[in-house]
Amino acid sequence: MPSQPKSPRKRNPKPVRRSKETILGLLSQIAAARAAGSTLASALQQANVHYNNYARWVKRFGRQLSEKPAKKDGAKRAGKTEEEIRTLLEKVASVRREGISIARALREMGVSPSNYAYWRKKYGAEMAAVGAAANRAMDVVRSFTSKASAAAAPTGSAILELLEEMTENRKKRQELEDTEKRIQVLDARFEELRKRLGA
Repeated sequence: MPSQPKSPRKRNPKPVRRSKETILGLLSQIAAARAAGSTLASALQQANVHYNNYARWVKRFGRQLSEKPAKKDGAKRAGKTEEEIRTLLEKVASVRREGISIARALREMGVSPSNYAYWRKKYGAEMAAVGAAANRAMDVVRSFTSKASAAAAPTGSAILELLEEMTENRKKRQELEDTEKRIQVLDARFEELRKRLGA
């Protein structure tokens, strides 16, 4: 079988050797395009420079000419403070109690679900403990106010008094439980001694 003629190989053109001045000029051109708001890809395309060459030049000659432009206004991106995040989490929780879905609440507040998940993971345990205590206190307040009168709203001092009374009651309950345990121990000893004396 006759051998087929080999197709001529396509040769890559010789790489263009550029002088340092030319490279620095191209880097400054790219930096100017970036400062004007162009993306890196479009700036490289305008300068007719391949990304690999650009990366090598930046590594070799430094980033002083090709730094990213500062953000418009010159201001840093402002994130939410811890206090703002906590109030936002409280708002979402209150909206959830009203029966609105989390997705809808976040959409209305302009918060992304990923941020909400991160914040809830970071601050959720603290918020849950505070929220549980507040819910218990509010349940007590509701039971008292429903008995008294529906028109009178509880004040902050009334809530604090109720919380103090609850903590005192817990202490008294704990003391009673401890005393009951001691009585059980004494009863067991008494029964033991009675059996020894009777035998």
